[in-house]
Amino acid sequence: MTDDHHDSADTGWNAVEDSPMERLLREAMTARTNQVTVASLRPAAPPDGRRRRNRPLYLAAVPMLAAAAAVIGVFGVHTDTSADRRDAPPAASLSTGPTPGVSQAPTASAASTAPAAQTAPPGPTATDAPASAPTQPPSASASERSAHGIGITVDGLSGSKPLVPGSGPVAFSVTWTNTTGQRYDSVAPVVAARASVVGAGASAPVRGRLQRQDGGSWTDVPLSEASADYRSSGDAVAFPLAVGAGRTIRYRLDLTGDNAAGTLSIESFALVPSPQGPSQEAAVVTDVQLAAAAPTKAAPVAPTVRLTGGPSAGVTGKTPSQFQLTATNPGTAPLNSVVPSVVLTERLGPGATSGSLKPEEVTVEALYGGTWRSLGVSSAGGGRFVVDTSLLDRSVAGGADSVFDLRLNLGSSYLGAGVDVTLSAQGDGLSGNSVTVSPRFSYPMNP
Repeated sequence: MTDDHHDSADTGWNAVEDSPMERLLREAMTARTNQVTVASLRPAAPPDGRRRRNRPLYLAAVPMLAAAAAVIGVFGVHTDTSADRRDAPPAASLSTGPTPGVSQAPTASAASTAPAAQTAPPGPTATDAPASAPTQPPSASASERSAHGIGITVDGLSGSKPLVPGSGPVAFSVTWTNTTGQRYDSVAPVVAARASVVGAGASAPVRGRLQRQDGGSWTDVPLSEASADYRSSGDAVAFPLAVGAGRTIRYRLDLTGDNAAGTLSIESFALVPSPQGPSQEAAVVTDVQLAAAAPTKAAPVAPTVRLTGGPSAGVTGKTPSQFQLTATNPGTAPLNSVVPSVVLTERLGPGATSGSLKPEEVTVEALYGGTWRSLGVSSAGGGRFVVDTSLLDRSVAGGADSVFDLRLNLGSSYLGAGVDVTLSAQGDGLSGNSVTVSPRFSYPMNP
């Protein structure tokens, strides 16, 4: 025993007396193996540097190993491996008492190993979200949404060809799309024109009409942003917008010819409710180039008439009285429908009374396609007769003439003073001047 301790003291490994626990352990192992000596349990040289640095860890575990030593006899030691291993920790280091010069508290090297067991593995940290977790949109009230939460697209309004005021209505459409991650319960669409820019940055009011298609009808909406109620124009047709949904509305713009050439800006935006009142959510401005106004279309002018032939003398029942009427279009715009008017009024001679001439006694004909065609005659009362001239309806270009050849006869039994013929013409519903002729008729019995 003493010799063994002196051998270990030379190495500087252990210089203390054997404890009772060590002796008990040695006796138990000796009794079982009969081949293991105390000298073989202690290495001839001290452990390498790595073992020396970790010695405090063994000392910290001594109290637990001391409790387990009571049952050490149950373990068997194989002499063919344990006796010659020089890297096994020496049995003398297992002590139940304090070791001189060594603190029982964990050293810095022991404490530094504790957090290592809690270190997260490479990759996601504690704040990383799983890669598969979907990104949720932030919750916000209507007044907190960003200024471009609604996408707006305008189609059919701008293009390479300028808009000509006075040339008729131009149809276009506006689409509102929810580009956020949450639903809009109410979106009021608003479209209106700003003042047009003419010459050197000067502005001029816009004139005309703007309409919105509501179902199958067109509704007038304020044309200009100068109108006091243009911002509320979309309240009546406000609509909800689900996430990713869109709504398209058609409009038509009809500018009058007194708009000057320049640039007209049309603004389209959406109003959504907010605690402070309607909030403008998004806006798109579309610039429309205005060309010089189209020349004012010439208005139709009533035709004028003149007698260009006759009337010739007639014989009742035999030879009609013939005359020629010329209608002129004095304007530059064409007249699409020119119809002559022929009205007969019975003349009353001495002692004659109205009503002696019957419609069936009056014959009026017109030269139509090289053939004389009979025209209908009806009584208008009071000795007046109206001739149906609808067969002679024709168009007359601006500044052009149209000639009507007519002839009139009275029945052979008529003995009255004859008739006065009032001639005029209507062009596109407009009536011009008139001329009156009084054909002379003789009677067969009095040639």
